[in-house]
Amino acid sequence: MNKKQKRIEQITSLHSPLRCPICKGDLKVEDNSRLICSHRHSFDITKQGYINVLTHKVNSHYDKELFEARKQIITKTKLYNPLQQLIISHIKELSPGQMIADAGCGEGSHLHMILEKLNVTEQKYVGVGLDIAKEAVKMAAGNDDEWIWLVGDLANLPFTDHSVDVLLNILSPSNYQEFKRVLRKGGIVIKVVPRPNYLFELRSVLSKNNHYDNQEILQLFKEHFHVISQKSLHYTVELSGEEKKQLVKMTPLTWSGQENTKRLFVEGDLNEITIDLEVIVGKLK
Repeated sequence: MNKKQKRIEQITSLHSPLRCPICKGDLKVEDNSRLICSHRHSFDITKQGYINVLTHKVNSHYDKELFEARKQIITKTKLYNPLQQLIISHIKELSPGQMIADAGCGEGSHLHMILEKLNVTEQKYVGVGLDIAKEAVKMAAGNDDEWIWLVGDLANLPFTDHSVDVLLNILSPSNYQEFKRVLRKGGIVIKVVPRPNYLFELRSVLSKNNHYDNQEILQLFKEHFHVISQKSLHYTVELSGEEKKQLVKMTPLTWSGQENTKRLFVEGDLNEITIDLEVIVGKLK
């Protein structure tokens, strides 16, 4: 079974159909090659196994090199292992459902690793990753043929109303009106936001003014959802020089940095990197 055929099988097995981003009708598989709605809006399932449901062109600053570096950091180091384990614990404890959607999935590494660990003992969960960056989703589909990968917009999610059991939003922008529309009653949204010391070692090299305050973001989340859990994660992980080089490539923090400043960080003696995150879980009010 090739990637395209496998994706078709996964889409048809979803407990709710995907939604057309143009007319909001249900999307069904037709001719084993595309998704189509009753108004004949059509979206091809590519041979790489992803589906582009964007209705407008997007110019993204995020390129292939960034997503390759992100994949290396997330999958080959332990930098985000405690975060993934906490998310898995929340899903097991709080969600009886099966569909997990990652809104802002990038190249899919977090979703891949979370589902891989969740499904060790039982093949229960189904994953759908969505990002506006085509290069990222193409990479996700190329690396992982187990789940559904969509190029789409957070402001116009291609999910039917109340169809998502777990909505992940990891270090990514949000659209809470859409999140509330697609979240199933009893479902949970898990949002991960930076705390003041997130990647402190890198930020302190790049800028003298590196203070960050997440209170406004957290308050906005609480206005839209009933909070059932809020936990802080703070720990350090040691990275090699090569891994620090990948860290520099994967984060937008370095876009405005000078090359000599980045090199100073990569070649410096300080190898411990701080992860400082807030993980907040909400349900519909």
